[in-house]
Amino acid sequence: MAEIQSYYERLDLKVGASEADVKAAYRALAKRWHPDQFRDPQQKKQAEEELKKINEAYQKIKAFLIENPSPQTEAGGQSQERENSDPTANHSSSKSSSAQTKIYTSGASAAEALYQMGAELTKAGKYEEAIAHFSSAIKLNPNYAEAYRHRGFVYSLMGLELGAESDLRKAKALGLTSQNRTSRSDRTAQSEPEIVSEVLTPENSKSQIWQWVHPLEPHHDEVTGLLFSPNGKSLISASKDGSIQLWNPLKGTLLVTLETRSAAIASLALSANGEILASANAMPEVKLWHLRTGALLKTLRPNAEAIADITFHPHQPILIVASKDGSITFWDLRSGKLVKGLNWQKTSVSALEINPDGRTLAIASGNGSLVLWNLSLNRPMRTLDWPCGGISAMTFTADDSRLILGCQDRTLRIWDRVGDRLVATLAGHAAAVTGISSGHSRNAVASGGDRTVRLWNVETRQLLAVLDGHEAAVTAVGFLEPQRILASGSADGSILIWRRTDEP
Repeated sequence: MAEIQSYYERLDLKVGASEADVKAAYRALAKRWHPDQFRDPQQKKQAEEELKKINEAYQKIKAFLIENPSPQTEAGGQSQERENSDPTANHSSSKSSSAQTKIYTSGASAAEALYQMGAELTKAGKYEEAIAHFSSAIKLNPNYAEAYRHRGFVYSLMGLELGAESDLRKAKALGLTSQNRTSRSDRTAQSEPEIVSEVLTPENSKSQIWQWVHPLEPHHDEVTGLLFSPNGKSLISASKDGSIQLWNPLKGTLLVTLETRSAAIASLALSANGEILASANAMPEVKLWHLRTGALLKTLRPNAEAIADITFHPHQPILIVASKDGSITFWDLRSGKLVKGLNWQKTSVSALEINPDGRTLAIASGNGSLVLWNLSLNRPMRTLDWPCGGISAMTFTADDSRLILGCQDRTLRIWDRVGDRLVATLAGHAAAVTGISSGHSRNAVASGGDRTVRLWNVETRQLLAVLDGHEAAVTAVGFLEPQRILASGSADGSILIWRRTDEP
């Protein structure tokens, strides 16, 4: 009893406080001690330690309340809040709260239910409540490796790196591997079935109507990049002919040519505010442009054989550059100087993407491997290998819940970030998927391959439309779902602008 009393005191409460009071006290203290409230590194570290203690106290008290329901809860008089938060509760009037508590604490199945509720709360952005559910699952099943891993993931999202590192280390020690995920109720078993991904083809489609409204003046060689400005009023195109052009996509008119004499353009990236464009060429060098004026701001010269891909950090003035030799470097946009290199086991990089909150860097290789690198911890969180012939392109959905991969084996693969698993393989292209764009959408993605562009709903796994208008293979795709506009570029240099014409 003395131990549980100390946990109550840590939350400035007395033993016997209601669950609502416990939750309110926890939220107030968690807000007060969140590391983001502090700028000084020493204070931030102290805040992490304090928040870890607060989380521990909250989790212990919740477990205590589950095992020792109050008389009010057993009578059902004041248990509505608790009942609503119970992921396995039977809300039939014929069941008592006491019976619900027994179901809730009945071993592996209860731990599974707590884990699933924690995953749902994570998706909803309710990180503190998610942590409490994962912790309750761990109390019921101390060998629940995935609960440790998922709680570590949420700690990382909250900026609690010490807690994240501790949980990930524990998950690894319990045998959670990068290739396997248990799908049975009893997650203590280490033998796991092979993931069977759902494959949906055009026969499963739900049609949208898209029409191309006009072609743009073609480049003289393959189109290698297409990017819309955030408001959709301009389109940037790049080509192996060395040119970068800025278009009015609604009128089909050329606004300005930024580059005409450089080596072939390999990749484009646009800053989050849409003001700075980065272009990588085969020299190799990266040029930074002020998009509104067309002025060349800086030229970066990475020490690499060839540049594979580039991407802007969404919240910092940093450009990340990946080379085909495997080197990954970080550049300060203000000074134009190299900040650091990523210390990782180098393999050839084919594509690079950073997630919307700027914490996870996805690194893909031509052989099909994918590394999810935690930039806060500066370590890999996940390493995955698929026999897909190589990853050509990838994108995160706008809500950060999924990573969509375009592969050489003519498929798209959907990686569920929250569930930490491959959930579907989408088939339909007749050639390698070479371009992909999420269009600032949480569930739509456009992919280019063969001579078509295909639009998919990655939540329902439906093929929404097939856009067929190019005479050569599609090599680049730009998509803005809110503006109902899409651009596709081809190996023959042609660019088509498409508009959705049916009712959404």
